[in-house]
Amino acid sequence: MGKRRYRKIGLWLSMMLVVVLVGCQAVFGLNLDGMLLKQLEVRSLEQSGKLDIELDLNDKAIAEDEPGIAQALGLFKKMTFTIDHAATDGTGRLDMKGSVTFGGKGAIPLELHTDEKSVRLDIGGLKQPIVMTTDSLNAEVLNGMMMPGMGFSNLEAGDKQIAEWTRSLIQSVASYFVHHLPNPPKLEVGRAWEPVNGTFMSLTKVHAELNGEQLGELIPAYLDNMLKDEAGFKDMLRSLVKAFAALPPEARESLGIEDLPASENDIEAFVNEGMSELLPMLQELRDELAEARKDEMWGQIFDKGISLKTDLYVDDSLFLRKTDTELVISPAYFAEPDFPIRSIRIHGSADIWNVNGDVTVQPVDIPEGALTEKDLESMQAYDFVRSLDSSSVLYDLLKNDLQIDDQSFEISSEWGIPFVKDKNGKAYVPVRYSLEQLGDKIIYTHETKEIRFADGASGQEIVFNIGSAEAYVNGQKATLSSAVYQEGPYAYIAADDLFGILRAEYTIEESGNGESVMKVKRDL
Repeated sequence: MGKRRYRKIGLWLSMMLVVVLVGCQAVFGLNLDGMLLKQLEVRSLEQSGKLDIELDLNDKAIAEDEPGIAQALGLFKKMTFTIDHAATDGTGRLDMKGSVTFGGKGAIPLELHTDEKSVRLDIGGLKQPIVMTTDSLNAEVLNGMMMPGMGFSNLEAGDKQIAEWTRSLIQSVASYFVHHLPNPPKLEVGRAWEPVNGTFMSLTKVHAELNGEQLGELIPAYLDNMLKDEAGFKDMLRSLVKAFAALPPEARESLGIEDLPASENDIEAFVNEGMSELLPMLQELRDELAEARKDEMWGQIFDKGISLKTDLYVDDSLFLRKTDTELVISPAYFAEPDFPIRSIRIHGSADIWNVNGDVTVQPVDIPEGALTEKDLESMQAYDFVRSLDSSSVLYDLLKNDLQIDDQSFEISSEWGIPFVKDKNGKAYVPVRYSLEQLGDKIIYTHETKEIRFADGASGQEIVFNIGSAEAYVNGQKATLSSAVYQEGPYAYIAADDLFGILRAEYTIEESGNGESVMKVKRDL
């Protein structure tokens, strides 16, 4: 694994940890670990919010490495996700209305609706909504992404008993891990008078700042804190074992958990055995981190150029009511000449109200003709683009800017089902393979050696016959430059003939090792 991949893993690990490290000890009377744990009690709420993502790209390096995508990436230099209103009722139902913008393009409206069975996504420009089942797409994942503090609010919403068990388990385990979080170096607490959904409230403001270098110091400190509290670690394990032992046998079986001890003595022995296995693992991890800190790679991952500033506003019950957070990712190695990104800036804010209040979310309404997972899987990109409103921002983005409906593929002269050249240098390509790359399926009649197919992109019905230069395009006879011929199990056709009919273009590039690569492109 190369240095860059290590850096990438470390970078995203840093980002995840930065978000969590608010701190555990009380500051100016505010119980910070209590504040973090309080969010696990949230069952229902309403909110609005905004997320801005700005990328400072190394345009020169991208153009040299990937000239074809350099222009398209410019659209993603600035993205804004807006939640005008979102609500969750604590039963697995979520309603969200908002929009997304890319670069200087207009806003694309979005609506997300989930319930216990279905997920519905409405996208501005798409004439029918996309509907998926929660079996294939866990609505709770979407719920947790959209609603701060709600990641565990509706787990197993179809079974209230399991949901409450899950909530209790998470709270008992989380308290141990949260309690040992060290405070970031800069932490300020004070009162503030702030608007939430248009109404001013007296709130407690928690301001925290942390950079990557400081995070690199806090992670070993966090492990040390946990290792010092063996009694707390043991209590956490005991709570975990008791919680799973209390589950019905069928529930444990569905989770893949073997028989657990039932009596107090057996539970204690089980916990002691767990302590003897898990504590050495944590100690080993701490030692490995201590060794890793001596390596220059540590300083490259935990770099001052990664910084977090956050303002969290909580009410007197310690529920989050407002957030404002900025994360900047610009470590020193981003400045390397060939690195594609110079910096990433993420700024998010949210207003949260009606916490654990009376929130009503209707079941998902599924209209006739809605697109399903099966519909999307069977669609070619050009089918999807053609299904859009041609006057919409989404159509312009996908069709003109990203050109997702264009088709391209490669055929080697050496591997797979190769293309071949005759003695005059004329190129021939395998019929079935070439058409499959364009999303077309052939019907072959063995007795007559007829190859028939419908080209979805051009809307043409085409017939070839092996051993013949005659073809039919939409019922009209056409003459090929060369007869279609068979080589082993494969039928071959002149590249000029096939791609001429399909309105595609191709080039052939020679590599230094004697291999030739045919690059086929069709602009739709």
